[in-house]
Amino acid sequence: MDIHSVDLPPPAPAVASSYRIRLPDLDELALRWWCIEPILRRATRQTSGSYEPVDVLREAFAGAVGIWIIEDENDDIVAVATAGVRQFPRQKVLQISFVAGRGLESWWQTYVAEMDRVARAAGATKIYAYGRKGWVRFWKARGVAQHVTSEMLVRTL
Repeated sequence: MDIHSVDLPPPAPAVASSYRIRLPDLDELALRWWCIEPILRRATRQTSGSYEPVDVLREAFAGAVGIWIIEDENDDIVAVATAGVRQFPRQKVLQISFVAGRGLESWWQTYVAEMDRVARAAGATKIYAYGRKGWVRFWKARGVAQHVTSEMLVRTL
């Protein structure tokens, strides 16, 4: 499902925050890539060589994921997050792949509300995310993460 074709309802009223979260169109994404790429690299570096930022950009242009930007009151990009809709045989989910940037304490509630809105509009029944142990602690401490599993590397060939 092309994430850019999801018919999104208007955003919910923002939690008191000077940050805004939005899914830019692909033209804007290309124009601002110089700013997005180094932030996204902080997250892709954690993939043991599975992803580089340009791979995520290709997925965005193919419609497989959206790259959300988090902007401060000066419209500077302070963080980015990626997500895409994944269809399993019995359910559809919104899968969050990367979140990177600064100021998380100030915008996480707005981010969660935005991902809920996107998931509902796409007909997803759950939201999944990948992340390091620090993310698990962060989300569980705020009552967001409900069930945590781990991914295991069996071996490198």
